[in-house]
Amino acid sequence: MRPSTVAPRRLSHAPAATLLALAALACAGACRPRTHAPAQEPERGRAAQVAAPAAQTDPCDTVANQLALTSCRGEGARRAEAAEAERYARALGVLRQKGAASQAVALERAEQKWKDYRDATCQAAADLYAGGSVAGLILVDCRARLATARAAELRAIYPDEASR
Repeated sequence: MRPSTVAPRRLSHAPAATLLALAALACAGACRPRTHAPAQEPERGRAAQVAAPAAQTDPCDTVANQLALTSCRGEGARRAEAAEAERYARALGVLRQKGAASQAVALERAEQKWKDYRDATCQAAADLYAGGSVAGLILVDCRARLATARAAELRAIYPDEASR
């Protein structure tokens, strides 16, 4: 007897921007981005634990359900993406102010490619949980993590004019 094969269902996904907007509305400013170290941190000796400052509490850890958690983290992602966009705009402004038109165009191209990478990477991560309640959380956490890293990268490559 031959086993039947069933084609997997393709679930449609709301665009990431829509998820972030819904998350921001549901959060209504009461959420904060994660500020404590992840639980996967390697165990340290007793002396290091005593000397280390207490980990800050993540307000998202106290939410009542998955939707509220996704909303809370979505607000953190929105803030991280706003900080990245501000850092990008600042770098682009400095290049234009200096008359470095070709470098400004190169940065614009790089930013668009980074956004394409971010969108594809985070959607692929969320797709691993398609149909599950955690998919949206995976998406917004990914976007927050990548935006924070990109802002730091832009800060390192294009320091503020005053710091030169």
